Amino acid sequence: MASSGDFTAQSTWSKATSWGESEGNIYSTYAGGWVKDLAADGYCAQVVIKWYGTGKKDTDYSPETCPKGNKDDFSKKPGESTHWTDCPAPTLLRPEATALGAA
Repeated sequence: MASSGDFTAQSTWSKATSWGESEGNIYSTYAGGWVKDLAADGYCAQVVIKWYGTGKKDTDYSPETCPKGNKDDFSKKPGESTHWTDCPAPTLLRPEATALGAA
């Protein structure tokens, strides 16, 4: 497992499709990684992370990464508490890039 300072990652992820890819680590208090756009198709690549705590939920999104070839790093923390766990693996999304002027 990967480590960051005094923290050891609880799990890692690696997702790839024809249009985007992402890799990262999940720690007890945050998730961090990168997302990259692989296709010149007018869409971006983005990661969504769903956190679950005692009776609580939180959702975080990485930056929308586009156009093709762009890669963005991110680090996200859930809510105000440290008693959160991440979903089994973050999801790689494909939002439209027109709002960012990349279409």
